[in-house]
Amino acid sequence: MECPKCGRKCFEGVIKSEQAGRLFSEGAMLTWTPEYEKKSVIKKDKLNLKKTGSGYYCQFCEKVYATFELSEIQSIFQG
Repeated sequence: MECPKCGRKCFEGVIKSEQAGRLFSEGAMLTWTPEYEKKSVIKKDKLNLKKTGSGYYCQFCEKVYATFELSEIQSIFQG
């Protein structure tokens, strides 16, 4: 993958949710929330993601970009 910021080649890897002592419960999950709900207490349009995804690291920008599959079929955008 090319870095979206600088266009150079990124290193491919894996991103996953890991339990860190008691900081996370067994039910910890990754979610994506649209910008318009960022400050909302109740997130109606969030998406649940699988806990493992592909990661791409740009050593020049020092950024990591990730792609995650949805944990189940979900649609928040009705068009």
